[in-house]
Amino acid sequence: MNSRALRSGLLAVVLLTGANLLMAAETPTDAVRTTFEKAVHVLQDQELKKPGRQQERLDRLEQTIGDRVSYRELAKRSLGAKWKELSEKDRQEFVVLFAHLLRDTYANRILRYTDEQVEYLNERLDGSYAEVRTNVKGSKVNIPVNYRLINQSGLWQVYDVVVDGISMVSNYRGQFSKILQTSSYETLLERLRTRTIHDGLDKPD
Repeated sequence: MNSRALRSGLLAVVLLTGANLLMAAETPTDAVRTTFEKAVHVLQDQELKKPGRQQERLDRLEQTIGDRVSYRELAKRSLGAKWKELSEKDRQEFVVLFAHLLRDTYANRILRYTDEQVEYLNERLDGSYAEVRTNVKGSKVNIPVNYRLINQSGLWQVYDVVVDGISMVSNYRGQFSKILQTSSYETLLERLRTRTIHDGLDKPD
C-alpha cells in the first residue's frame, strides 16, 4: 500500500471513530434516564428483596446513584463561602461526611419506591452545565423534579436536585449557614459525623 492510500485509510478510521464517539455521546437526559432505570432495576430485583439482603440492596442502590452524583460539587455548593477557607484535606473530609449524610437521609425514601414513573420533559444546556426537567408520577405522587448536572471529563454528573421548586443545595446551604453563624465549623463537622445535622433545623422535604 502506498503512503497516500495509507494516509487515506487512517483518515477514514479517525473520521469513523469520531462519528461513532459523537453518536455514543450521552446527553444529560440520557444520563438521568439511565441512572433511574438502573436504580429501578435494583429496587425491583426480587432476589434482593429477600430477608438478609437489605444491606446488599442498599449498597447496590447507593453505588448506582453515586456513580452519577458529584458529591464534591454538591458539597462545595452546599457549604458556600466556607469551602474556600478549607484545605484540600478538610474538603475531602467534608465531602465524605456530607455524602454519608445524604445517603442516610434519602435511603429510606428511595426504598419506598412503588410504581412511580418519570416523564422527561426537556433539557436546557449552558456550556458544561445542564438542567433536565422531569415529572414524577405515581399512585401517590405527582411532582416536578429537576436535575442540575455538570459535565466533568465528558461525564454528566448531578450536583443539585430541585424537588417541587426546592433546591437540595439551597436547603443544605441554609442549614449549614445557620450552624456556622451560631456556632462553628467544628460543630458542623460533629453534627455530620453523628448524623444530627437536622437537630433544631428544618428537615429537607
